[in-house]
Amino acid sequence: MKGNARITVVENIYHQTSEGEPFQIECGFTRKTEVIEQPYVRWLTATEEWQLLDMGWMKDVTGMLIIVNQDDQNTLELGHQPWFIPPGESFRGTTQLGNDVPIRSSVGKIRFTLYCLPK
Repeated sequence: MKGNARITVVENIYHQTSEGEPFQIECGFTRKTEVIEQPYVRWLTATEEWQLLDMGWMKDVTGMLIIVNQDDQNTLELGHQPWFIPPGESFRGTTQLGNDVPIRSSVGKIRFTLYCLPK
């Protein structure tokens, strides 16, 4: 089973100006995972104070994070740089920080969904 576990990503991003045709960016890949572990999914709330993402049992084996901002007005800030996740949008990335990924809300409380997939 170990050789059969994989992550597949398929993305289509479109950009269009008011006068132009849509410009499409197609991205995708498949990679095998190093460990066999079920995805970790949590519905969480960010506040204006920095807090570390709770990756539960996946903290040492997370290979990909997906964060979906469930708010329709406010932005999430992720990481030490930080990265911004606008209202209703998502972020996908790979980290080697383990459980040390900070997140916060730009204003008030923001509901978000966290997905952790194995390395």
